[in-house]
Amino acid sequence: MKLSFPIHKIICFGFCFAFLNCSTKDESPQLAAYTSSECKDVYFKNMRRIQNRILEQRFSDSLLVCKIFVVDNCERTEEGAISISGDTLDLIYHGVRIHSTETRKINDSITEVIDVYTEALVECDCAYELTYKIEGFKKQPKIITLNGKRITETKHKYKIVREQPTYKIIDNDTINFIDIYGLKQGVHVTYRKGRKLASRLIYIDGEPFSGLANVRYDSNGLIKEEMYMDNRKYSKRKHYKNGKLIKVCDTEGVFDDDTNCEYVD
Repeated sequence: MKLSFPIHKIICFGFCFAFLNCSTKDESPQLAAYTSSECKDVYFKNMRRIQNRILEQRFSDSLLVCKIFVVDNCERTEEGAISISGDTLDLIYHGVRIHSTETRKINDSITEVIDVYTEALVECDCAYELTYKIEGFKKQPKIITLNGKRITETKHKYKIVREQPTYKIIDNDTINFIDIYGLKQGVHVTYRKGRKLASRLIYIDGEPFSGLANVRYDSNGLIKEEMYMDNRKYSKRKHYKNGKLIKVCDTEGVFDDDTNCEYVD
């Protein structure tokens, strides 16, 4: 049977179609991998001091690797994405989203159905390290944003920078040290009226870590109670009568709880 269309033309047409199809393929950079670290606790008083930032960025052979530090809600950072506009790379993260649909009435005869995505949010915050591996860059992007906000690469995680730290030297000991980011470090001592000791605590990045957390006195000015802290949690309470130790109690990590008391003869 004679072909109605020359075979060489069919082959040529197929080759040309394949060439055009390849030439129109999306060659923009693509997110090859995204990972998030586990939740790392952040002391709540430091939340507003900490800045999201670039920890590290490496570019080689069209592959860009970005490591990001971010503080956000505990239910976020589950999923990552990217968006590119000109010289700006936007790194995107969000939590696992719940999909639903919503029907809207436009007029009496027309309605539309739209997709709705919601993210679960809970009352806690965490620090995360996010890693983006992006393939297909011809050159390194000049600007990097995180969820649409500009971020920079910096060695420190705090926003506040002062000219110099402040501290006191008493009996050759350095106490009450506040660093250039406004955070308490090392031993901090406070007093009540009459120069009576109120607390003597070790701080790390503005957070009380261990030591004597609180001292209470009776009407005669004698010690009535001492509260101690260990590893960021209240650990024990000492009770006194007329200035004499009468019992030592464990706590369950809270300020106003006594358990497992041992009496002192």
